[in-house]
Amino acid sequence: MYDFRKKLVVFLDILGFANHVADAAKSDDQEKARQIDGALLDISRLGQIPNSQAYIFSDSAIIAVHDNPEEVSALFKNLSIVSWSLMKKGVWVRGGISYGKISKDKNKPWGPSIVEAAKIEETVARYPRVAIGSSALGFLREKHLIEKLQYIRRDHDGVYFLASIESCIDICNSAGFKSPINLKTPQKADCEGIKQRLDDAFNVAVDSPEIFKKVSWLCRQWDKSVAEKEDLLDGDFRTKYFDEYSSKDVFGNGLGISTLRQLK
Repeated sequence: MYDFRKKLVVFLDILGFANHVADAAKSDDQEKARQIDGALLDISRLGQIPNSQAYIFSDSAIIAVHDNPEEVSALFKNLSIVSWSLMKKGVWVRGGISYGKISKDKNKPWGPSIVEAAKIEETVARYPRVAIGSSALGFLREKHLIEKLQYIRRDHDGVYFLASIESCIDICNSAGFKSPINLKTPQKADCEGIKQRLDDAFNVAVDSPEIFKKVSWLCRQWDKSVAEKEDLLDGDFRTKYFDEYSSKDVFGNGLGISTLRQLK
């Protein structure tokens, strides 16, 4: 029998990567190409997590860590930091997390846990979030890590996910935190730039209902997080989505924007 190891596995995907590439190829402006280069570099740095197993290809990444609290915590924190860095570039990611068997080969990882994580990313996550599948959730509960990791939330549709925005805002305000993946940690000064990226995406998603749903979900998560952390951020960084849907919930359920006003 093949000698597998059981690990926590993440499958990560850049949303709209084909469109990013097409825009870079047809434009004389090199900014889009630099954004793609920077986004891929950010994702590749997840492979710098100590003792991790990582494989980066095109617009996707597989990252696996051993099932101990230290490595799992490092993975979740650095997933948040990479997501934040990508948001600064106007790049959104979606992912799935599973727990199970994976091959030992660091350069050619394969196994049922990767298949499961990829399926979660494709069919469960739906929005720009990293969804936590049932196998991973069971492992985290068994190891009593749900409370320790702090930033695991259950969404309006029942899906558990990593609340990366909330996590990064707290990292902004934590003294002495250092990421092991050679990537600048989140700063308060980033908030205005991310808000502008979200506003730009909100403005252009006028004839693409599916894209609008994804952008709206991300705006809603951002608005909720910055409203809760307004005192820490020294400012109001809520998006145009907040202004336009102040009394509506475009998803028909869950946390409406009118509720967000009460968080101030």
